[in-house]
Amino acid sequence: MIEKKPTHFLQRIFEIRKVRGITLKELGNVCGVSSVAGISSIENGDVPLKAGHLPAIAKLLGVEIWELFRDYSDSESWPSVEVATFALILMRNLTQKKKKKPDE
Repeated sequence: MIEKKPTHFLQRIFEIRKVRGITLKELGNVCGVSSVAGISSIENGDVPLKAGHLPAIAKLLGVEIWELFRDYSDSESWPSVEVATFALILMRNLTQKKKKKPDE
C-alpha cells in the first residue's frame, strides 16, 4: 500500500496554522467544511483542496498565496514557474469574478 503524504503547500498550511494558533475549526470555516475530521482530511492530503479556497486560507493565515508554495528550508528558494503561474491565474480569475456585476 502506498502511503499518502501531504503535498508541500498543504504542509505549509499546517505549519503556519500551528505557529499562528489557528484551529482546524477556523480553517474549516473558511473552506466551508463543518467537521474537524473533514478539514483534517484535506490538510493531510486525503481529500483534494479546492483552489478557490486558497485566497481565504491565505488571508486567515496572514500570508500571500505564493508563500504557501515557497520552500523555506532553502532561503533562496522561490515557487516554481508553474506554481507562480497557477497563483497568478487564480488571483486574476477571482478578481474578475468580483468585478462582474449581476445580470440586470
